[in-house]
Amino acid sequence: LSLRFVFPLLSLEGEVFWKILTSPVEYKNYLFTRFALLFIIILIISVLLNIFSTRFYPAIITYISVLLSFLVTLCLTSINFGMGNIFVNFKENNPIRISSSHGAVISFLICLIYLVTLIIILFNPAYTFFDSIRKGLQPEVNYFLVPVIIIAVVSAILSYVFLSFGANRKET
Repeated sequence: LSLRFVFPLLSLEGEVFWKILTSPVEYKNYLFTRFALLFIIILIISVLLNIFSTRFYPAIITYISVLLSFLVTLCLTSINFGMGNIFVNFKENNPIRISSSHGAVISFLICLIYLVTLIIILFNPAYTFFDSIRKGLQPEVNYFLVPVIIIAVVSAILSYVFLSFGANRKET
């Protein structure tokens, strides 16, 4: 969703983008508003999917899953929003073409690397948690503490970096 709808967002402003730059609205406020709206929409979809897909698991899995969903949605939306600002193309009107451009491919690969890294970080804690349930033992929630902190820090850093690059790109 993020690559398809967030990446081409500013490019779809087209050649009237200069009106936005000359308006009394500060450019960074404009970007934040656009980002926040898309982030909230994608977050709602993500959280609802997460709640429905984890409803048969222990409640702690749902809570951790919703937290991770928030972090992943923030990071993926930030990556695609920032990369969409870096690789903006005001002459293209077709969002499908914008979403399959060279910049979009780079954005997709960055998102893919991020998601694979999350899977690697969460594999052992999830395996240990569900293995202890399988063995009839009381699972420890502490298995997820350090990985969630690592994911939160990485997601926050990536979100900040990509949003900063995207916001600074248009000012030049």
